[in-house]
Amino acid sequence: MDARSLQKAGYSVQFARRELTFAQAIVARADESIRLDWAADSAFRYFPVVPDEVLGFRLHDADAATNKVLAAVSRQKVRDFIDLMQLDHNYVALGIAVWAAAGKDEGYTPDMIMQELRRNSRINPVSLEGVTLVSPQTPVALKAEWLEKFAAAERLIASIPAEPIRCLYLDKSGLPARGDVFDSAWVPHFGSVKGAWPKISNSTSL
Repeated sequence: MDARSLQKAGYSVQFARRELTFAQAIVARADESIRLDWAADSAFRYFPVVPDEVLGFRLHDADAATNKVLAAVSRQKVRDFIDLMQLDHNYVALGIAVWAAAGKDEGYTPDMIMQELRRNSRINPVSLEGVTLVSPQTPVALKAEWLEKFAAAERLIASIPAEPIRCLYLDKSGLPARGDVFDSAWVPHFGSVKGAWPKISNSTSL
């Protein structure tokens, strides 16, 4: 449907990949082009989608973070691990994101997710080819940073009570938790399948 809409608007759409749950295409018009990715996603959300000026609606940052964890579990893409390090630095502790990711795929436990992250985290000159970074980084520096954050995540996960397991811990401000060890003041927040879609209203009253 998206491809047909783009073509009706005068764009060319050339698919590079077209699979059951993922598609990738180059969309172009005149001398401009952009790569678009489409991905099928579970309706399970920790938070409803949020308004976006460009896209209309987008995933909440917390759900995007947990999805990034699951992406890194399923493939060996160095950009996933760079993204996880940035998320750990700026938004949510890696260990908390891993704990919450187990709620989105009940086939995993946090320990199983960590095992797959360890296996897939190959950071070397070859894996960095084609990756655009804000500032130059060597594979050695990136690997050292990843190992440090991974070890911190292991320690944090080990400190979290065994139950509840499939939740996202929030701090007292309602933001995804950050810290080196579990804080009893953190509140477990549970996702659901319902509540994922925005409500459309015909009313113009405030």
